[in-house]
Amino acid sequence: MGFSGGGSNVLLPHTHDGRVAQDGGPLNFSNITQSQSAAGQVFYSDGVALQQLSIGAANDELRVNAGATAPEWYTPTSAAVWTLVGSVTVATTASDMTVTPTTPIDASVAQTRITFSCASASAQDIQMTINGSSAAAYDSIGQYNQGVVTSFSASGATKWELLGGTSGTADGSTGVVILNVQDDGGGNDYIIGNSNCFTDNRLDMLSLKYTTSQSTITEINLTPKGAVDWTAGSTMSVYTLSK
Repeated sequence: MGFSGGGSNVLLPHTHDGRVAQDGGPLNFSNITQSQSAAGQVFYSDGVALQQLSIGAANDELRVNAGATAPEWYTPTSAAVWTLVGSVTVATTASDMTVTPTTPIDASVAQTRITFSCASASAQDIQMTINGSSAAAYDSIGQYNQGVVTSFSASGATKWELLGGTSGTADGSTGVVILNVQDDGGGNDYIIGNSNCFTDNRLDMLSLKYTTSQSTITEINLTPKGAVDWTAGSTMSVYTLSK
């Protein structure tokens, strides 16, 4: 550096303090001051001298290391993402609503969420089937709640009855069904889940199981129980959550 003290050519110790004469002045970091560093390196102190941390990989984040002594780069894990895999909306009327997921849903999916908002020409219960099956394999247990809580269970039914008793859908019903393909611990996959449905100030909550081993969900079907149709605007959507 081209500054010294006492008229000598010896570079005196200095701190680049701009408030002190003959101290080199403040360093200019605006594309002026140079160092023996690579592009993107980060400088930090180890308590004795400056150290350089090389630039991390794309999308890495900076954090303090496990010993709380220095910064380090790390690659964050990907956040779970909900993906729409299918939906249907009734244009005029329809006897059922069916969604075929774009990709079969299996145990690699953390969770499957089915949302629906529907109405029919007259008050009817809401029923659901999976994979086009009408086998006597639909079990459910839970409560129907319309002022009075009523316990409910069904074993070996041919459909899940999401709204039971005298629940009506004529003026609209909404609901969320969560399904999972889950290993039973013995190498067999089963479809289990739960449902929450609301209509006419009534909330019905059920636990669901399909008792025959199934490794994928390839179709979800929603129908009114009686011989009536869904009215225009009724809709069902299916989302999956990645692990």
